[in-house]
Amino acid sequence: MGGVEELEDWMEGIEQKLGDQQPHTANLDKLKQQLEEIREVQKEIGKKQPIFDITKKRGITLAEHAPKQEIKQIITRNDTLGRRWSD
Repeated sequence: MGGVEELEDWMEGIEQKLGDQQPHTANLDKLKQQLEEIREVQKEIGKKQPIFDITKKRGITLAEHAPKQEIKQIITRNDTLGRRWSD
């Protein structure tokens, strides 16, 4: 699941960026800058959507063909990835 780790690492970076975006000021220029940064993150997310979709589908296919003892782990990881993406 190498693609999964890469996507999870990227998502972690985005989550950290967004976590830092809480407005702590009433300064209009700073708020505009934060808004621009958020728009850039939205563009990044849009570019990664096809990679997420493919990774999610591969996880489903992998679970369908995996040995019994690995199915639960694959499904759990795939579900976690999906929740993180939509949150």
